[in-house]
Amino acid sequence: GEFDLARRFCDEGGATGEPYWGESSYPLHALGLLFIASVSDDWDRAAEMLDLLVGASGAPVLVPSQAWALAAAGDHDRAAEALGRLRSTHLAWFGEHILGGNALIAAGEVALLIGDDELAASAFEHLLPFKDIVLGVPWACSFAAADTLSRLAAHRGDTTEAAAFADRACELYTSLDAPTLIARLDP
Repeated sequence: GEFDLARRFCDEGGATGEPYWGESSYPLHALGLLFIASVSDDWDRAAEMLDLLVGASGAPVLVPSQAWALAAAGDHDRAAEALGRLRSTHLAWFGEHILGGNALIAAGEVALLIGDDELAASAFEHLLPFKDIVLGVPWACSFAAADTLSRLAAHRGDTTEAAAFADRACELYTSLDAPTLIARLDP
């Protein structure tokens, strides 16, 4: 529950990690901010920080994270505008690496928040081929991918696939003995 301290450590880690992680530093920092926002429910602060990160890096892979924070904070118009620039040019290559997979997860979450069926279908279509990569290990992105794929499948009306992804998310959370996170999953 010490979210200010968590944000400070996240910011310090992002600054310290830049020489080591290079261009991955900004996306990793963004994902840390999104995780803190999802647990603290302080999306306004995450949106402000992600605006700064996107402005500083200019990396397209950050835009879905920025849009997710904006949408969760209630600014659906800005979220849709941000993602509108990416649809035709970037979603297809995001799945080529783990940070791109996270960008697809964020795009899927935005689609669900703002009710964009076309974007939801596109995020699902591009994330699904990489499910074995992102769902194969107990990493934070694996939990998010399983969770997001479950909600996207439910949005498409595929209850069987939605249940299978929800079960996988629960297995991953259980593997870390994370009862608080398990409780946050939709039943």
